[in-house]
Amino acid sequence: MNGAIKFKIMLKKYFKNIFPFLREWLDFLPLLFIYFFTTILFSENIFEGDEGRYMRFSENLLNGYYAMPNLKPGFLWNGPGYPLIISPLTLLDSPLIVYKILNSIFLFYGIIYIYKSLRFNFSKKTATIISYFLGLTNPYYFIAITRILTESLVFFLISFSLFHFIKFINSKGERNLILFILSSGLLILTKVFFSYVFLTLIFISIIYWIFKKHKDFRYLKLSFFPLFVCIPYLIYTHNITGKLFYWSDAGGSNLYCMSTPYENEYGDWFDTTYDAFFDKYSKNRNDHIPFFKSIEKYKNNGLEYDKKLKEQALLNITRNPSKYFKNWIFNISRTFTNSPKTNKGELKISVFQPLNTILFSFILVLFTISCFYYLINYKNNYISILVIFCLVYLGGISLISSMQRFLLPVYPIIIFIIVNFFQAVLIKKNNQLSY
Repeated sequence: MNGAIKFKIMLKKYFKNIFPFLREWLDFLPLLFIYFFTTILFSENIFEGDEGRYMRFSENLLNGYYAMPNLKPGFLWNGPGYPLIISPLTLLDSPLIVYKILNSIFLFYGIIYIYKSLRFNFSKKTATIISYFLGLTNPYYFIAITRILTESLVFFLISFSLFHFIKFINSKGERNLILFILSSGLLILTKVFFSYVFLTLIFISIIYWIFKKHKDFRYLKLSFFPLFVCIPYLIYTHNITGKLFYWSDAGGSNLYCMSTPYENEYGDWFDTTYDAFFDKYSKNRNDHIPFFKSIEKYKNNGLEYDKKLKEQALLNITRNPSKYFKNWIFNISRTFTNSPKTNKGELKISVFQPLNTILFSFILVLFTISCFYYLINYKNNYISILVIFCLVYLGGISLISSMQRFLLPVYPIIIFIIVNFFQAVLIKKNNQLSY
């Protein structure tokens, strides 16, 4: 009898937990249909841009290694997170459309977890409206779900991490801490730039801990432990490069493009590998030809090539600080509005550019106001921590060649901050009226 009662209680608890999740899933089913429809209708059965590289890295993992064996430039261009996730599909020789449907699912569940995060502070109706706005307004969703790229996975990991971050801050549950650490660790392995974001947050957390009267290790744990997930990868990169804390050989390219001293360029990225530069860009960017010819002997050595790009970039910055500042302003604009571009033909969403510019300029203004509010009114508020996270990320990518695609990872957090700011202002106003 006791066994039957226990089973009944367990079954009741299971359905109590599963039914809310099913209701959430059904509420956003139209969004999933839109994503699937877009994926199936607009996907092409060819590789474009970065897609082939992710596929090659996933094949490498199946063969027992990761970096390109020839160690040419691009041998370690991105982290292993996304190639690791898609490697089972590669093993099964899945059609390309399957990879893209998987990306649609990642994006969909990213929206689900944003909705769950919004429900901590908002009604079901309000959270649903905000989630639909979030799920339909970023122009790079289209690219994220019609190509084999990392953005959908990163969007999901950010949303999943946000949800468990809030739960951990509110309840201090170890399960939420572990899930945050694992998802954030995979986030770093997918977009290695986040390693520097978490390093900066460790430094900020230590300062916060030193000056706070009541010692609180929570933020230090949240900043520090995700990097532990990446230790096997860092051991591997050390073994093949001989360098400590080596994440990727893409940094030199991004910094070099950003540091351009030429007035007719805006700091946007172009392919800096030797052969690609002379095949695609030398006619439009002929000022760079002498430098690239000077490093020709390193064109098959990824480590040295990356080093030379970084050295020249730092030289450009120190010799032309005012131009680098201009590029920085252009970079912030390009991150939010996809403009300006040095070569107008590179503008991928030109048909929607006016609408895109208006919407994301508005979002930038609201986000800036929200940041000031939460930094000035900081009272151990977890949203202030999210503001710092976003500012560290956006500040970091603003120093290297950036594009609107780089905004997508933190887009859900930006919208989350803005809507919470509006709610905080309304509550404050209503409290003042009540007196």
